[in-house]
Amino acid sequence: MTMAPIIVTGTGRSGTSCVAGVLHYLGVDMGPPFVPPNHRNPHGYFESVHAIEAGKLLEAGRISASGYAERIMGRAGPEPWGFKDPRVAGLLASLSVAFAGALWIVCQRNRDDTIRSLMKTYDEPHARALFDRRQACINVLLASGSRTIRWSLDEEDPIVESLSRRINEAGTPLAPTPEQVTEAESYVAKLG
Repeated sequence: MTMAPIIVTGTGRSGTSCVAGVLHYLGVDMGPPFVPPNHRNPHGYFESVHAIEAGKLLEAGRISASGYAERIMGRAGPEPWGFKDPRVAGLLASLSVAFAGALWIVCQRNRDDTIRSLMKTYDEPHARALFDRRQACINVLLASGSRTIRWSLDEEDPIVESLSRRINEAGTPLAPTPEQVTEAESYVAKLG
């Protein structure tokens, strides 16, 4: 039996890399090889190179949402798997149909903090427009009845324990080993 994916999405600069990294260390196949870390994200993005390539084709209109899903689903199997692609937030309407049954982890952060962080890459009008466009798509996903977990950088619960519990409560079995939990907690500690 093929397990439905865990898809990490957000407005950008909202904690998606943190969540994808935790999932990776908890044993979720997030689709390596990953886009390498850089000065903007020195601990890594945990974005699959293959998902990014497929996302660029989808964004350019060279493949359909179902074509994107077919490329990504090549890794699907009985074990927990997922992906993070920043383009997904802007394409949620078509992808939520292509990935019916997926568990979406929607990362959110205070609007002003997110826009300030986006302004490290974009000018202010572009940062605001990007945030608003992606947030509008996320709102549609949240209202669609799809399986979602909302996660915020502002949460008080320890992320490793909280994500693992909430994923299981959402009906996606995740049973990390004690070693995987320790690795995930060490990763989070490095983030500060």
